[in-house]
Amino acid sequence: MSLKIFFGPYEAHGVIRHKTQKLYGLLTKLSELGYELELIATNRLNNLTIHLRDKQIYRCDLRYLMFNIDYEDDPVCQNIVKSVEETRALFDAEQNLATFDTLKKNYKGDTRDLLAEDVDLMFEIPHTYEEFKIRSTKKASVVRSLDRSL
Repeated sequence: MSLKIFFGPYEAHGVIRHKTQKLYGLLTKLSELGYELELIATNRLNNLTIHLRDKQIYRCDLRYLMFNIDYEDDPVCQNIVKSVEETRALFDAEQNLATFDTLKKNYKGDTRDLLAEDVDLMFEIPHTYEEFKIRSTKKASVVRSLDRSL
């Protein structure tokens, strides 16, 4: 699982620069947990943003993190790691994954859950193959009756 960590510059001793020393405890703990980390410097002053699967999951002021401190001693870092783990559990929950069983030929889940709320479906796949066959034969019979009437 990869995380993108966007961090901005912050002021320390009168100098504003991008520095990763405040991220030390966070980076070590997340790498211990098996995350692949990508650090991306941004122009947002004092800003720390974490993205998982291209979705923002955490944002805070970079100045709240302690300078060069381990994970156990930094409460903000502990909060960030807890949030990342909870979000990953939600992303990986089985109920959130769309599955299709080729042997049973049915879709497990609601197709509307995969789309945004404002999207209307033009056609929804029937739950079983038999329903699909029934619908297609009905449509074919309607088309044949229209052809005969012409």
